[in-house]
Amino acid sequence: MGKKFWEAATGLDGCHSLRIYTGGRSPQEFTAALTRRAPDVAAALDISSSKALKENALAVFEQTFQVTGILTLLAAILGGIALVVQIAQATANRRLEWLALRRLGTSWQGMARLVAADVFLSIAAGLVMGNLCGWLLGWLLVDIINRQAFGWTILMGGPQSAAKITAFSVFYGSILWGCGIMIGWWTMRPGARWNVRRE
Repeated sequence: MGKKFWEAATGLDGCHSLRIYTGGRSPQEFTAALTRRAPDVAAALDISSSKALKENALAVFEQTFQVTGILTLLAAILGGIALVVQIAQATANRRLEWLALRRLGTSWQGMARLVAADVFLSIAAGLVMGNLCGWLLGWLLVDIINRQAFGWTILMGGPQSAAKITAFSVFYGSILWGCGIMIGWWTMRPGARWNVRRE
């Protein structure tokens, strides 16, 4: 309803929306009846049903979370690349430790298993902390910010959402694990610096 029309009709200020209960009639029926009885009032009204408002609000949320999902995916990819690079750097920085193990008689298979376990623990810790921080951020947005900003909120995801997140974490973690193992093995690959006799 237009603010000027409301002020002229009621003498009150500050109203920009009204909730009207139509007694079971559809918005179209109510608008038609109002047009017959008070055409000037009907012309000043912009009527939207609660269902339409809800659908519009959910559509906005859907578009917003699509953008958020894309940004989250990009952040996960960049974080994975950074983690793999750090694993390669850590493996290279520990070359003296690998040399010591080699001098003590550790086989290449044993050293490869150590690298694989080290990479697995690093990636598992990153995935657990990432999912935990994501859950806390989602809870903050859904249960705190949305309620304060809009007075209502959406429901958190159920078991299906948790299953999807777990499946994606396992899939993405497996890819990172494989990349980390290959880079780690390449960093400590056999070469002239490893050709030492057992002492």
